Amino acid sequence: NGHIKLTIEPTTSSNFRLCLRHPNGSSQVDLLVNGDRLHDPSANKNGYFELTIIWQPGDTVDVNFNMSVQRIVT
Repeated sequence: NGHIKLTIEPTTSSNFRLCLRHPNGSSQVDLLVNGDRLHDPSANKNGYFELTIIWQPGDTVDVNFNMSVQRIVT
């Protein structure tokens, strides 16, 4: 259905980059970190969302990809 929930569990607070692939078939994405919506998330040139923060044990990332069927005419 396009929903993914990740729970981050570093052993201690850690600053690192989490990269999430933006599927080609998804026209819209909602991205939340610890319940806070990221406004206008954009993927980098390689198609990844990059989240670089100081992660705490138990932090969550919720991703909702719009995976509705699309008609493509070739």
